[in-house]
Amino acid sequence: MSDDKTVSALLGCRIERGLKVLGLAASIIVHEFTHYLQAAKRGFAAYRCEEAIELEREAYGVQNAYIVSYGRYSPVGISMHNAGCGGSASESAVR
Repeated sequence: MSDDKTVSALLGCRIERGLKVLGLAASIIVHEFTHYLQAAKRGFAAYRCEEAIELEREAYGVQNAYIVSYGRYSPVGISMHNAGCGGSASESAVR
């Protein structure tokens, strides 16, 4: 996704390499578009918690690569290092 023409087409505006103001905002669109592509690849089927974490990590990886391709380093998704599937709100229902 580091191709300026591709990103420009997705955002509907001209992007210049190194543009700081739009870089992080555009990276969010790249992250969310990655989720769309992931969903399309699996036929929009449901997925388990473990798969959701992997999909999220992949999307953050793509987003980070996009940011770095513009010559910046601004790590996103670092909270995913601690993500896990142990327990859920639905399991702790009051009885």
